[in-house]
Amino acid sequence: MSMEDKAKIFKALLDLGLTKNEAKVYIALIGLGEAKASEISRKSGVVREKTYKVLKSLEEKKLVKVIDGQPTRWRVVSPSEVFKPVIENRKKVVIEMEEVLEELQKIYNISRERGGKEELNVWEVSEKDLENYLTNLLETCKERLYILATPLTLDMFHNPIMLKYLKRLYKMRGEIKIFTWIEDENIHTPARLSNYGDVYILDGDPIEYSIILIDEYAGFMVKDGRSSIIYFSDRKIGESLLDIFRALYGNGISITDYIELYDATGSLEGLDTLRDYKLKEMMISIFSELITNIGRGLSREDKNRLHDAISVSVKNTLARYFKSYEELSLTEKIKLLKMLLKKTMNKNEIHVSLDKFHNNLYLNISLSLDKDVLYEYYEYLFNTPWFPNPIIILMDYEIKEVGYRRVNPVFTVNKKEGRVNIQYIYKAKENIKIPI
Repeated sequence: MSMEDKAKIFKALLDLGLTKNEAKVYIALIGLGEAKASEISRKSGVVREKTYKVLKSLEEKKLVKVIDGQPTRWRVVSPSEVFKPVIENRKKVVIEMEEVLEELQKIYNISRERGGKEELNVWEVSEKDLENYLTNLLETCKERLYILATPLTLDMFHNPIMLKYLKRLYKMRGEIKIFTWIEDENIHTPARLSNYGDVYILDGDPIEYSIILIDEYAGFMVKDGRSSIIYFSDRKIGESLLDIFRALYGNGISITDYIELYDATGSLEGLDTLRDYKLKEMMISIFSELITNIGRGLSREDKNRLHDAISVSVKNTLARYFKSYEELSLTEKIKLLKMLLKKTMNKNEIHVSLDKFHNNLYLNISLSLDKDVLYEYYEYLFNTPWFPNPIIILMDYEIKEVGYRRVNPVFTVNKKEGRVNIQYIYKAKENIKIPI
């Protein structure tokens, strides 16, 4: 395997969700065929102690399997068997976009054939003209700007002229939505644009074209490398492209979630926890209802045991997604859990903060709930001032694990506004100073 091929495979594995060490071990093992941990460690460059953990992680992902014997050996599962379903799933995301692009190309071809018979609404422009056309359109944009941009095209919007028009539309309360991809964990480029509008990150590989739609009637399709640039000014085309952006809403993840994840862990490890939020929201709801129903009949001591058992279960599950979870500080863990809480209760407005004053800690949680849900929880909250959510329960557990003890929480329920405010108060045991 050449160095170029190895680098290409390494990047592809990262795109498919493997960590750097997982990718190194996987490539080494696929070259060895079947090997011991010591052999895999030597070939991959990953230290032996970590190699065992990485192999276990790859085994859980069904990428490798253990061969019984002494010493233990490992073998790679057929790559096509594992990765083909993942790749097929990602392809579905761009099918509708590709179909619309084909239709646009047909419209463009027909327009060129008609010549002077009727007004042309689609033109092919040069790279030199792109910026002039775009700045002129942005200058007149009054309501909406939708952008689907590859990382390469997104760079264009960071020049001072473009930023000036984005800022102008933002101040006019115009709607700005940007859809893009992240490469090499570079969240900074799209994150800067989030100062002016809503930025969403898409899964899978970037498509070939970028699309810019201005006020739903004019815009551009730009091929990466700018070898082909199509300019259109036609409301029918705009409406067709609008269908693409509507389809993207369900597939994009807010850049805010990426920023919070990166802020908490220092990397984008555990990205899978940001996806499939509807399913996760449903599972959290089931878990919460179980806690509520079981907890009603328990004593305070038994309820604390239940909460601890739940916390350990949630913690172990998180550790599968975030290998460095146990290495995070308490503050970083709370940041991470706050981000996950917001994702799993996505319809609710949530605010979480962890404040320290002298040797006391204050975990403040404020959230809005549908009134029917609020009434269900009211009896539970009244008898035990604790919100029955497994992620909030884990926050409490992590705080106690570093040496704090919880004293009586303070909570208020505003049934009229549908809002719950909870403050959990903790004191350091033996009055010792504990870093957070």
